[in-house]
Formats: sequence, structure tokens, C-alpha cells
Amino acid sequence: MALNWGVCLPGSGKYDGRKVRFAVDYGSFPKSPIIPNSIKYFNGFSHNKEKRRVSVIVNPDRVTRCDFTTKLITDDPIAENFYNEFIKANIPLFGSYQEVQKYIRFYCFDDKGLDIPFVPNVDDITSSTGLNEISKAFLPAMFLVAAYFSYPYLKKNLKKRKSK
Repeated sequence: MALNWGVCLPGSGKYDGRKVRFAVDYGSFPKSPIIPNSIKYFNGFSHNKEKRRVSVIVNPDRVTRCDFTTKLITDDPIAENFYNEFIKANIPLFGSYQEVQKYIRFYCFDDKGLDIPFVPNVDDITSSTGLNEISKAFLPAMFLVAAYFSYPYLKKNLKKRKSK
């Protein structure tokens, strides 16, 4: 089973930037994850507890940047193996492979951390979470804008009612 990166128009060439890391983000986990020893032996393994993610270095020759986005994708088998090992280790916490998948997301980023997608792919938990976060940020702003522009109208109508 290959990783599903969602809709992506692969670029014309391979990514020729810095080192690229494949990350599994467990920020939505309600519990502490199990980090098995088997994934600690992958090339360049890193566990960032603050950002709640684990990552490994992937072969830059197998990384492509999608056209019209900053999204990086990889077809390196190391990424898929790393992802599957992490999920298998956490099945005891959730009961099934599919349940673990609901709480994690995956992405590639360069070693400077600049290529984390703003809105990740549709088949990933972060797509709905990302859209929810965006809507939470914009709905209060839209409400304030609507209140600002409707205030003169409401003030005018309330004065008319009081004078009657």
C-alpha cells in the first residue's frame, strides 16, 4: 500500500533542495504514543516531543515538489515502512490500524522545516482539522466585520422604534 498524498501535480523534476525528512505527526493523539525501537534505527531518526512528531531522512532523489504548491512528496519505501511501523506499534492503544490512522498525519519537509503544507491532503486527518482551524479563525473575524457594518443600520432602526 503506497502512501496517499492526495491531489498533487508532480513537478517537472526532482526536488533539488536540502535534506528532506518524512514526518509522522501525532499531535492529535489523546494518549502518549509508543515509539518502538524498530523505528529508532531508521536513517536520521528524530523525535521532537515539543512538536509531537517523529521523522526520518528520505532519499532526496525520490522526492518531488508538487506544482502550484509548496508540498513535497516522496515515493521512498523508507517513508512507507516508517509510517507502518509507527502505526503497528500504536495499535494496542487504539485497537485497530484504522483507528491509529485517524489520529496521525504525515508529510515531508526540508531540514529547515519550511515545506510543511498549510492545508494537507484530503485523505489525511489534518485536512478536516486544518479546515476546522481555518474556519475557527475566520468565523469570529467575519462576525466582527458583520457586526461593524450592521451597527449603523441597527442603531438607526432602534432610534425609530424608541421614537414611536
